This record gives sequence, C-alpha cells and structure tokens, in this order.
Amino acid sequence: MSGFVASPPSTPPDPQQPGLDLVAGDEFYPAVSIAEFRDSMRLGTVITDVRARDALRGAMVTVRRDLRDWKARHVAAGAVSMEDVDSEEIDGELALELLYRRAVFAFGAADLAETHNDISATSDGKERTEERTLSVDEHKRNGLHAIRDIIGVGRTAVELI
Repeated sequence: MSGFVASPPSTPPDPQQPGLDLVAGDEFYPAVSIAEFRDSMRLGTVITDVRARDALRGAMVTVRRDLRDWKARHVAAGAVSMEDVDSEEIDGELALELLYRRAVFAFGAADLAETHNDISATSDGKERTEERTLSVDEHKRNGLHAIRDIIGVGRTAVELI
C-alpha cells in the first residue's frame, strides 16, 4: 500500500488576531508563541499549528507539574508572577521567563519528535526515525536542565560509594 499525505503549509499569525498565535499562560506563567516555538525548534510545515498548540499545552502541563512546589513557595511569599520572583534580564527578557519558555519548547519538541515518524518504510526512513529518537532524549534533557535552572538545583547528583 502506498499513499501520500499532504498538509498545507502553516500560515503566519494573523496580525488582526494576535491571540491566535499564543498558548495562554496564567497570572504566574507567561503565554508562549506558536510561531516562536516553530522557529526556535525548526519545525517544518508538516506540523500544523493545531498540533503545535497541542504539543505546547502538554509541555506546559509537564513543566508546571515539575515547578508546582517552586511556584507555591513564591506565591506564598507574595509573588504574583515570575516577574516578582527575579528581575534578572537577558536581552530585555526576564531570565526566568526565558528558562520557562525553553523548558516548554523542549518538551513540546520532544512530544512532536516522538509522535511524527516518517511515513517511509525504507531503511533510510528507519535511520531518520532512530536519529529523531536521539533528539527526543536531547529535547527532554534540555527541558529538565531549564527546570533545574529555574528551581536553582544542580544538574548532576554525585554520591560517594
């Protein structure tokens, strides 16, 4: 059986409806842009905006679960948003928001890499799938590193035997 599946190229965000490009945050966490996600993670046009939004939403759930205790401590101390936690800026953006976006993008990209295998059944297609599996692990590692940077925990644990 052979077949061809085509998706129309993703359309750029409509300037008349700027909210369509954003996956909403909440009072504490910022929204993330689908277009920025697409550019940052080098997503092709095969991934629709609907699928990218779904991956980002799932990634936000993952990241927020890992940051639940961290957020609760800061909210209890009076923080309303990430901006209230730390004011360090890098290139005009809050460092914590950069790390949060990095974590969400990494977990979103890992989800997409896991679920969008090549249609090809040739050995070449198989090799590309195996290469992408490695990138899934790398995306997850990058997401975990960003989360650990947010909560201020080292990236490695070493014990003497």
